Amino acid sequence: MFQTEPILFLQSYSTDFLNTFFKLVTTLGNEWFLTVFLIAFMFGIRYRKGYFLIQIALWNGIIIGCLKETFGLPRPANVDSRVQLLGKDYPNPTSLRAMGAKDFWGALPQQAIDYLRNTRFDDFGFPSGHTSGAVSIWGTLFLFFKNTWVRLMCGALILLIPLSRMYLGRHFLADVLGGYAAGILLLAFMYRFAYMNESIQNVIFRKKSSVRVDPRTLLFILYSCLLPLVVLFIPNVEPQRIASLLGINIGYLLVWKKGIPDDNASVHKRILRVLISFICYFAVRFVSGKIMDVLVSGDSVYYECIPILLTTCFVIWGSTELSVKLGLFKRQ
Repeated sequence: MFQTEPILFLQSYSTDFLNTFFKLVTTLGNEWFLTVFLIAFMFGIRYRKGYFLIQIALWNGIIIGCLKETFGLPRPANVDSRVQLLGKDYPNPTSLRAMGAKDFWGALPQQAIDYLRNTRFDDFGFPSGHTSGAVSIWGTLFLFFKNTWVRLMCGALILLIPLSRMYLGRHFLADVLGGYAAGILLLAFMYRFAYMNESIQNVIFRKKSSVRVDPRTLLFILYSCLLPLVVLFIPNVEPQRIASLLGINIGYLLVWKKGIPDDNASVHKRILRVLISFICYFAVRFVSGKIMDVLVSGDSVYYECIPILLTTCFVIWGSTELSVKLGLFKRQ
């Protein structure tokens, strides 16, 4: 499963059309695209489902990032100079050739593993974050909507995004299978034990402004504020991803305290809500970044984490409350 032969076989059929097509497909799993898509989905389509989808995307990023650093395994292009980087604008820089596994069940040679760990000219490959994200995010949308065309699109992306990663020379078959396993486990847990649990939904998606203090309410508050800080102490966890999760959760709690608004509205109101959320996102990210440039020097982790936390918090809380004031959301 760590052989480069399957990637070389796929790339033997490369054409300009396939290169463009798979670059486009793989973009649907990129972090910047998912950020834009999830914000637009939450404010323009379904607020409650959007919050749940964002939680899945954030936990997927945290888990996969941790696993990549823990395993520390190279990508196909890192161990075989014959593998083309079809999604990049530069040639394969590796000095290794044919250093993939020798058979289907074989492991990567230690020399190939050490080569990347010592040089670190690329990030680690196992498991595939694009694949786990495709399963968990597009799989959730598949379960959310009963529309045939939506389900066909989601099913196609769950298959095509992992294939694009192999075609572009970014992942072994083992990386893809590992991503499928991680994505399925995350989707099953979050959907079965959180979204489909009516008692949990009544707490998370409450509409009234009065907060009833009970064990489930306290657990939700602890999950939102304390759990991200606890996870921060796990080895190989990226602080920037924790900052995103904490910011989203704090912003949602501020909205939740007053009651989650009803998002039913006309198309033009939905479009306005999305525009407001994007303006809030880019404005706060820009201003907070400039402030941190003045207050923090060097490569401090706070340089990135604080603007991320402020931006994600405000894009949820600020955009929602502003939309409520403008009559684009309705609250009981």
